[in-house]
Amino acid sequence: MSDVERLQQLADRDEIRQLFVDYARFLDSGDHAGYAGLFASDGVLEAQLGGAVGPAAIESLLDETLGPAQTGHLPDAIHVITNHDIALDGDTATAVVVWFYLTSGADDEATILQGGRYTDELVRENGRWRIKRHSISRAMGRSPLDAAAVTRVDKLAARIDALEQR
Repeated sequence: MSDVERLQQLADRDEIRQLFVDYARFLDSGDHAGYAGLFASDGVLEAQLGGAVGPAAIESLLDETLGPAQTGHLPDAIHVITNHDIALDGDTATAVVVWFYLTSGADDEATILQGGRYTDELVRENGRWRIKRHSISRAMGRSPLDAAAVTRVDKLAARIDALEQR
């Protein structure tokens, strides 16, 4: 591999990593247009909240299911994205990254709400890397769209309440 090819691969990997930094920033801030703009013109989103093809449809799906960031119906949280496994093949690439969605619990303690992997197909479109197909898998935790499960702390609190009532 020539030095020019090696430099191009480094630049491509760096741009793809930045794509995921932008992904988290746009998603956490409620910037659905920015998020959708990371997808190719025929990019596909596959998620618990539904599927959509193309930036306009993806933005519409997020607006409909998540609503504006200021509605307050979802917990304040941040995405942490790490372990980028990027395989380049000319103007296409695949990436598998590990993600965590961090938030505060009812007691203001930091907690991992959920975590999993993004498995993505990427394409260079108009000179920029874009998401061609984005698949989200959850390995742990729950979606903020799901009701919170009863925790061990909830069960202990209920037992203490019962004892205090006696």
